[in-house]
Amino acid sequence: MAFTERFSRTLFGGGARSTLGYAVFFNSDTSVQYVDGATKIFASAEGLAPRMTMALYPERMTVGSSDGPMLGDEGLRQMVLERVRGAGRFLGWNFG
Repeated sequence: MAFTERFSRTLFGGGARSTLGYAVFFNSDTSVQYVDGATKIFASAEGLAPRMTMALYPERMTVGSSDGPMLGDEGLRQMVLERVRGAGRFLGWNFG
């Protein structure tokens, strides 16, 4: 039997929590915050028209804070991007 990932809305922060243990927060016009345990990754983003549409810039992901060091692990970057998009779709976001 395959495990199906499910999301729930976070109480605060405009985010979604996954049954896999991570959370994604869409509470900024310029970045998306991905949190998995003690790890925080910030993906650069830009709100677009129409409402609830966002451009993600995966080449600009930082660790720890929005001004932290660049994320250099390409595999981790792709996983975070996939998870951010999944959580965003759950919340009604479109990605351009």
